[in-house]
Amino acid sequence: MSSSSQPVTTTLRLYRAMANAFPYEFKNAYGDDMLQVTEDAIEPIWRHDGVLGLLRLLIDVAIRVVVEHVTSLWQDVRYGARLLAKSPGFTAVALISLMLGIAIATCADSEMNGMILRNLPAVANPDELVGAQAPISYSNYKHYSELNDTFSSTLAYMAPVPFGILFGGRTERAWGHLVTPSYFSTLGVRPMLGRTFDQEDGKLGGQPVVIISGGRLECARICSRGYSAHRIAVWTRPSSPGDPV
Repeated sequence: MSSSSQPVTTTLRLYRAMANAFPYEFKNAYGDDMLQVTEDAIEPIWRHDGVLGLLRLLIDVAIRVVVEHVTSLWQDVRYGARLLAKSPGFTAVALISLMLGIAIATCADSEMNGMILRNLPAVANPDELVGAQAPISYSNYKHYSELNDTFSSTLAYMAPVPFGILFGGRTERAWGHLVTPSYFSTLGVRPMLGRTFDQEDGKLGGQPVVIISGGRLECARICSRGYSAHRIAVWTRPSSPGDPV
């Protein structure tokens, strides 16, 4: 093989490989004719235009591959849209099922990302945290809390729990957690204002204590409703049954 025919042979191999990427229907209809025309024309192109001619040939087939795939995809989309338009009931069921599936998968992925794949934010030593695989009773929690040789500290919580917040005679619903006094100390989290719970807050018959969490906008909203900044972190309420927070 002469050195002058080497670029032609290489270009022809590349052309065949790229032409093989055309959609199946296009290759069945025009694939053999395209290759035959190219094999007949590549020598004259090389003699007349040289390397630039061979490059233009490869660039042309690369563009055509993309165009044909886009055209085929557009035809499939139009065909599918026509079928869905003819069956609105099936379309509605399919869309609702798809949306529910995406929503469930997204929620599961978000929960796994937040609880397993990523460390808990603001926690002092997240790698040292362990948790029960299923909800446990308070008596079992008390048993675990007494295992001082196994756990340096323990906590328990129940969530979500609805609360009623009284603002100027009007009650608003809010969701929160019921936690043990050791909740924040175990996590190593400190409040921006005020204090966290202590053991006195967990005694039976004591006055319930509330810790309000939120961003600056939430704190500003609470302050604007009549609660001063130094009361945001820890706020007590009457212990009468049915009284709103």
